[in-house]
Amino acid sequence: MLKTVAKHILLVGAILMLACMILMSAQIAHPAEKSASDFYHKNITQSNDRLEINPTFIDNNHSILYLVFTGDPLAPHEWDYKLEKSDKDGLSRCSLSSTGVIDYQVSEDGRKVLLLRSGGDHQIEEFPDCKTNDEVKDWHVFELDLQTGKKQHVAASKSRSLSEGYKLLGIKTVLDVSEQYFSKSTQGLNQILVKRWFNENHGFISFQYFKNERSSKIVFKTEAWKPYAHLNWLPTITWLDETSFITLGFQGTFDKKLPQSAGSFSIVKVDIKDGIELLYKDSRIHPFPKMAMAPNGIELFFRKLENGDTTQLWRLNIITKETDLIYSVRGDLGKPRFSKNGSSLLFTELSNNNSEIIRLDLERDNIERIASN
Repeated sequence: MLKTVAKHILLVGAILMLACMILMSAQIAHPAEKSASDFYHKNITQSNDRLEINPTFIDNNHSILYLVFTGDPLAPHEWDYKLEKSDKDGLSRCSLSSTGVIDYQVSEDGRKVLLLRSGGDHQIEEFPDCKTNDEVKDWHVFELDLQTGKKQHVAASKSRSLSEGYKLLGIKTVLDVSEQYFSKSTQGLNQILVKRWFNENHGFISFQYFKNERSSKIVFKTEAWKPYAHLNWLPTITWLDETSFITLGFQGTFDKKLPQSAGSFSIVKVDIKDGIELLYKDSRIHPFPKMAMAPNGIELFFRKLENGDTTQLWRLNIITKETDLIYSVRGDLGKPRFSKNGSSLLFTELSNNNSEIIRLDLERDNIERIASN
């Protein structure tokens, strides 16, 4: 569970909104869309001074873990979080750690949590006086047993970079700012190299499949969107199986002043053997859609922007290509996290400088605000 993505909701969400306002002006004809259901909203905690992010289900979907921001919103640090637990309705909450948490990961059986913390030696209540997030030098990984409450020290930084701590949590990439990255299939049998390159100042993104060390082929190529903010744009990959994945394409509208800044995005399915299938196209698709596939392998959830300041959560059936508007907020939304049976999902909502955790019941068209501000 990549909390760093969720944390950037707090730190750069507003920048991304502004970066896409001009992009939204170039509207195209939209495919047929079904209307959203009238969801029931319920405030659970009624708090006004908390910022909660990065939720995940545990205890067979009966409980929720999330992070609470404990620092200064005007001067946030990477370690300004603590871990909390709530029942699925937000009626009972408790703290599982003190402040100083950088990130966390839940084990597959849901019984234990790995905590990445900042601090000196085992004095984890204290953490270094750093000016920027990049200066986290001293980190530790702890294993927390959710049933017994026992905590065990697993690893220390020992002069290693913070990215090595993330790797111990199973998080390979914290924030990719390079020109390329590798993505492996679900079982690791195939891999794709996603690379940005230029031809006469015109940017492109290529998806290169490596059959072996000596043989490779381009399975998909698209234009590269040029953000207005100082952010690199590389579309992510959502693997469906060992040979096919879903990603984002872009077709720019020529602009002499700001080339490749306006146009339309498309959601495409790429099969290494069978080629490319267009699933959905819309200029309102968020450049960073935070796509998430439901456990059934059929429903893809992604973000769209409306009027430059409203973020919408949409559901796309990759078989029928039907779409549903699931949720909308004047602000930003984090990546959805699903319950094991796919009946509910969690995501972070940021609106008016407040963040809260939303639980959505897909079976009953019901939304509950687990931790609201």
